[in-house]
Amino acid sequence: MGLPWYRVHTVVLNDPGRL
Repeated sequence: MGLPWYRVHTVVLNDPGRL
């Protein structure tokens, strides 16, 4: 597996302000 997309999605969903 390359990048943990699930981890990124979780972080983004948890902290949308990060975007």
